[in-house]
Amino acid sequence: MTARPRITPHAPLAPAICKALFQTLRRIADDGAAVLIADQNAKRVFAVADEVCVMRLGAIAASGAPDSLGAPHLVAEHYFRTEGAVTESHEKREI
Repeated sequence: MTARPRITPHAPLAPAICKALFQTLRRIADDGAAVLIADQNAKRVFAVADEVCVMRLGAIAASGAPDSLGAPHLVAEHYFRTEGAVTESHEKREI
């Protein structure tokens, strides 16, 4: 899949194409292949990932199963350091 990528990180995709792409990636993973997704949309990634690593400033800020990290919007808030973020110990917290 990476020998001749046709999609670049800068290529905007229609929502329907994104949905189909992520469904296909999930099926590939379900068939036993390792799939690495680098995406800024936590909600989209959490819907298909078995494990998530959140990076901030080039370092892993949090990792684990999506449901262990809290809601995707909390992870995004942590990444961007906005109000209502996941605490430094990566505990779930309600807003």
